[in-house]
Amino acid sequence: MIGGSIGAGNAGDHPRRYSDTGVENSSWFHPLISDNASAYEPNEQSSLRILAPDLNWYGGKNWYSRSPSDQTAYAAGSIIPIVTWPYAMRMFEDVQPNIDGTYSLFPILLFAPSVYTDDSYPGFIYGVPEGCFAITGFNNNQENTFTIGSDNYVVCRNSSYSQVWDYMAMRLDA
Repeated sequence: MIGGSIGAGNAGDHPRRYSDTGVENSSWFHPLISDNASAYEPNEQSSLRILAPDLNWYGGKNWYSRSPSDQTAYAAGSIIPIVTWPYAMRMFEDVQPNIDGTYSLFPILLFAPSVYTDDSYPGFIYGVPEGCFAITGFNNNQENTFTIGSDNYVVCRNSSYSQVWDYMAMRLDA
């Protein structure tokens, strides 16, 4: 897996830069691509790349609305989009801190759901990035730090986004 904080863009006509405000300027844990641009291919635009079992690199793409049509926007041809749970379909937006004010950490799953695949590629899980966790953004902010047991964590935000589903926690190793 290789992840960054912005998709590559089209190097010729539409290069991406840090100040880009397009939906493609998103971090690897919640890679977004404009759903209304059917010519975009996740392999070219995504901030997340995964080396698949077929030894090809594929880009990730989460849909960013709850519209059922978003789920099949890239289901054609050789594109095998990778999505990240729980960020895909904004499934994480209603999670709030625990009653005692602490935060729950959820593993980030990198997978290809069967809705994106054909008969030769049934849905499958690529893996779980070690030390990276989904965390709610309710009453939370980037660069917050906290400790669970003997592990320290820092909160990271999804590039220029700040919705409650746009945060992750990264374990800090000594």
